[in-house]
Amino acid sequence: MSEMNIRDYLEEEFKEDKLYQELIRLGREDDIFNDEVLKLYPHQIYSTKELSLILNKHESTIRNYIRRDYHDGALYDYLEPDRINLRTFRYNVRSVFKFVMMFVYLDLEDKGIADLLNILGLLSTKVIHDTVNDNRSLNNNNGTSQEISDQKLFAIGKLLEHKNHKNELLMQQLELNRKHDATRLNIEVVKNKIQIIQLQEKLLLSEKKGHSILDYSLRKTIDSKNKKTGFFASIFSKKEDSEDPETILNQAQANAEQINVQINESELQQLNLEIERLTEELKTIEEQKEVLAQKIDAASNISFNDNYDYLDQDPRDGGEDDE
Repeated sequence: MSEMNIRDYLEEEFKEDKLYQELIRLGREDDIFNDEVLKLYPHQIYSTKELSLILNKHESTIRNYIRRDYHDGALYDYLEPDRINLRTFRYNVRSVFKFVMMFVYLDLEDKGIADLLNILGLLSTKVIHDTVNDNRSLNNNNGTSQEISDQKLFAIGKLLEHKNHKNELLMQQLELNRKHDATRLNIEVVKNKIQIIQLQEKLLLSEKKGHSILDYSLRKTIDSKNKKTGFFASIFSKKEDSEDPETILNQAQANAEQINVQINESELQQLNLEIERLTEELKTIEEQKEVLAQKIDAASNISFNDNYDYLDQDPRDGGEDDE
């Protein structure tokens, strides 16, 4: 299936989808039709592990969004995962694309689950449910109503706290990305320095060989001209005293092959040590990025139950055995 065909397929399938329409309106068309999406096949079925690679998200993050208790299962119904058994899910191309759109939207600044559910029209039921419960509590017991208000304020405070925490993590991620790019660039610079030294060595060697060949050829030619000439000289001179140009050139090239040049081994050694140091530094940065990515995912996965109790879900809970 070609790239254009899968894109046409998805555009036709989701032209009435509210989230799709919102992302197009926000100019995020290139984000949702990224390289990974354009590799999808309409009839392919994907595992959670495969989906995590497509989304560049941890499997635990994916499973968190399809928990039945997560916002009353609203996202579970929208994302359409196919549950094979208690711990295993599969996803068709529609489900995969919905996950892509969801994470593109949630990665936007100041966008959260409530905004997403509101766009999809999935928030109204929960809001009405909470409002009815609040009104009943108000009529039955003012103290209970105050308690619910306090719980709401606590939940809002926790939400703001986590948003600030997530923003701090995102700033750290930007800084790590900058360091990562700078370190990779420095490695390339050092490699280029080594190549320049090696090329200079080859150039110097080539020049010395050329000078040697020219010098030898000229001296042999001058020696030949200085030999005695004339009738008697031609009679009494030995034949081996006269060398033809090809012999001279061959001998000159043979002499040139013995020439060598000394390079700055100390400088090369220092440059190679610098590459090793930068490579180790790059590895450390990549490990830090991996840890930070997990923290950002965890900071994104917050929710509140119907009693406005803060849920700090361990992303490892309910894991999938998806070998």
